[in-house]
Amino acid sequence: MSKTKEAKLALEDFIRAARDTLDALEELTGLCPSVDEDEDVIESRDSSLPVGETGIPTQTATLEEVRFLLAEKARTGFRAEVKALLTAHGAKQLSDITDPVELGVMLAEAEKIGG
Repeated sequence: MSKTKEAKLALEDFIRAARDTLDALEELTGLCPSVDEDEDVIESRDSSLPVGETGIPTQTATLEEVRFLLAEKARTGFRAEVKALLTAHGAKQLSDITDPVELGVMLAEAEKIGG
């Protein structure tokens, strides 16, 4: 097989994977139903997260980091767990969360999804 054909096949594979990732990201933006204010929402907090002297988690993350990881988890069969994580943080969609510390907590919790 020629190098040009190999490169073309590799590029097609890359484009296919990118489309799958974009599809997963689009699903994440509207997956989670809203949480009524009257409902008791149990926030999941893991005691193993790094915390400062005040007891507040110190790990931070960007929206893009969390979005990438959640899209990967959803695409690999953990869609329900991703939805549950969003609900646990009181969000309809990931973009509802803007606090970097909250995103850091979510990133740490998302890393545990699927083992």
